[in-house]
Amino acid sequence: MLNFPLRIEPAALGFAPGPDARDFVGRSLQAEGVPICVWLTKPVFEYLPDICDKWKAADFPNTVKLLDTMFCVSEIAPPNDGELMELYAEAFHKVWNALHKQGPKIAAGATSG
Repeated sequence: MLNFPLRIEPAALGFAPGPDARDFVGRSLQAEGVPICVWLTKPVFEYLPDICDKWKAADFPNTVKLLDTMFCVSEIAPPNDGELMELYAEAFHKVWNALHKQGPKIAAGATSG
């Protein structure tokens, strides 16, 4: 497995709908050394010149919600070993504990900055 996709629920973390929660969690995990990437930020059809003007993202609210709430832990492939995976898990725990304790404050700061 090269990328491990994850999806978060912004409201559960004290964030408004949109990509702010995904971006904040991603940056926080990156700061802890976890290789995070956001693969897509807009629907695939918006990348295709022949059809990009035929549809609008607003017509696909479920797609937009998925794009706004998903990110990937990348580089999950050999030769990474159990020790490295433990470090990633510790980073997740650290970020999640901070969000659990400070979620609304963090969310307010993330959307105003």
